[in-house]
Amino acid sequence: MATRFSPVDLVQLQSHEKPVVAVFGHSFVRRLWDHLVPLNQIDMNLSDISLIFHGVGGLTLQGSVYEESQVAVHVCPTALVVDLGANDLDSLHYPDPHELASAMFVFLTVLRSRAHCRSVVVVQAFHRTSPRRHDFNDVLPEYNHHLKSLCNKHPSNGVHFFPLRNIIHNWESFLLPDGVHFNSTGIQRYMRNIRGAVLLSLK
Repeated sequence: MATRFSPVDLVQLQSHEKPVVAVFGHSFVRRLWDHLVPLNQIDMNLSDISLIFHGVGGLTLQGSVYEESQVAVHVCPTALVVDLGANDLDSLHYPDPHELASAMFVFLTVLRSRAHCRSVVVVQAFHRTSPRRHDFNDVLPEYNHHLKSLCNKHPSNGVHFFPLRNIIHNWESFLLPDGVHFNSTGIQRYMRNIRGAVLLSLK
């Protein structure tokens, strides 16, 4: 079972017979849902897991992420998969990628505690061909590396880093002309990565 939820129209799961994983993040998550629905693949072939999606375009730590994340808290998921950070890095609110990674790790740690969930898996932030920040693709690896290091150094926090697979090589070919969002091939590969992150979250 899979559901898309929002702060206005919150879907409370009626049964917790299966583990519940909430996939939360920016427009990538919203677009993934929009891609899966017409294909009737909203469970991503994970019929033994209840999936819930909440994606908000342009979501950042500097924006409404704390308010939006309360939706995930109210669902009381078994685990969370989160895709955030790229918009912050591209907005220059966090010119230092290490500072952003540290702020993200703190946010995810607090989110896990408030949601009382088993774990939080944060997905590697992706490149852009048309970023607002001229050095975005140069500082992106620093951000991802530092966030991964924080997750590895503090395993007791229950926050895990998920590296994207089969989409980093020739990454430009997986983007739409807008230079930010995935094309049809990219969204399929992103879906498989999110599926992997969901499985990791329940280990």
